[in-house]
Parts: sequence; C-alpha cells; structure tokens
Amino acid sequence: MPVPIQARMVDDIASRVTQPWITWLYSCQTRVCQTLVYAATITPNFEAGNNIKIGALTNNITIKNPSKNVPVGTKVLFDLTCGTPGRSVTWESVYKCTYTSMTAAKRAVVEFVYDGTNYIQIGTVQEL
Repeated sequence: MPVPIQARMVDDIASRVTQPWITWLYSCQTRVCQTLVYAATITPNFEAGNNIKIGALTNNITIKNPSKNVPVGTKVLFDLTCGTPGRSVTWESVYKCTYTSMTAAKRAVVEFVYDGTNYIQIGTVQEL
C-alpha cells in the first residue's frame, strides 16, 4: 500500500531536522507514541511505541532497560517534563546518556539510536 503524500512529506521534513524536539513533533504525527503517567521507575515497552512521553516528574526517575529491544538503527525518544524543584534522571545500563539532571519547570527530549547492544544518545539535550 503506498504511503500517503502527507506522511512522506512529514518523514522527509523530520529526516532533515536536527533538534530532537522537532523530530518528536513530526514523528508523533506518523508513528505510534505512548504517554506514560509518571512513576519513580519506568520500564519502556517499545512494542507500544518508541516515542515515549512521560507525565510531569514529581520526583526523581529511573528509566529501566526496555522489556524488548527495537531493531538495530531505530531511534527512540523520551519526552520528559520537570516540575519543581529540579529532578535527577537515572538511565539503566543499556542507555549511554550524559543527561542526568533536569532543571525545574523545563521540558527535555532525549533521543537515542539502538546499535544492537546499547541505546546511544544522539544530539545534545536542550531544555525548553
């Protein structure tokens, strides 16, 4: 079945942008996104969608290793929103990430690509 023109245009635009939050916006229009309620520990289920928006952090959070990995080369996004005060983010062993501290009342989108063993952070996280 051919891909609709709008979806192809969105994918084309998303492939040209470098800001993770813009990629998040475009990818949510064409792919499955999941919104999770904040919990102190979250285990991603990428079968339900590889773009994950987590509700406002009311305390620190630990992102556990996923229950099932995505195919090699697949991008994964986490959209985090911090309440006040700032919060710490702990990533389990498969996430190779330098982003561990959120500023109060900010939003961050952290993007990874799966290399077959680990999820490698790509791009620089910018708090919005």
